[in-house]
Amino acid sequence: MTELILARRLPLLIVAAVAVMPAVAGGQVCAGSAPFARGPVQVSGGASFNQHARAFGAGLAIGGAGAFGQVGLGTLQADGLEGSAFTVGGAAGAEVSIYRARTVTICPIISLASASGASLDYYGDGQLVRDVTLTDVAVSMGIGVVASRSQRAQVVAAGSLSFVYGITRLTNPDPTVSYVPEYSTQSGSSWLAGLSIGFGFSDAVMLHVNTAIPIGVAGASATIGTGLSFNFGKKRR
Repeated sequence: MTELILARRLPLLIVAAVAVMPAVAGGQVCAGSAPFARGPVQVSGGASFNQHARAFGAGLAIGGAGAFGQVGLGTLQADGLEGSAFTVGGAAGAEVSIYRARTVTICPIISLASASGASLDYYGDGQLVRDVTLTDVAVSMGIGVVASRSQRAQVVAAGSLSFVYGITRLTNPDPTVSYVPEYSTQSGSSWLAGLSIGFGFSDAVMLHVNTAIPIGVAGASATIGTGLSFNFGKKRR
């Protein structure tokens, strides 16, 4: 019976969680943020929500003429989980200009995120509780364009397509409960289509709004996120 409950809950839980976890760290033109030419170091913070999960986090990114790397920390809450999970993530990619006149870039990105610290109460009565660890790996391709720019403001639009593979590990915290396995895993995957728009109030400060839409997952909902990023350091000419 417990394995049937697990099989029904986890695929949707994985998709809901991995849709919001990438928001913990993220930012360059392909994500609706300022280009690294405006400053090679970027700090960011934001929040993401969908019907089944919520995430808050902050990130740090460093980029040059092409390659960039990011790390992020945050919290995650998901329906069906008790408590909040601590999230940590990282990403690496490249920002390649394909049309300099409009600052159009494409960005291949690979990212890894993990969330731990929450638990799953099977029946809601505390009799069967298991610790939960969520891990996802995503491979993405994004495109971004600086759609409008003036001395005091800029608008950045971006889109992306990501393949996400998520794994959920359930650990039995009470070894005296012999009828429950020490641990078990479930996995799932999803395609996510992303759209983002960023509004710049200066060369380096950007407010961005984004959405991630799961493709072909029954019951999954779109994720809406917002964040603020700030680039600093020596500008690239």
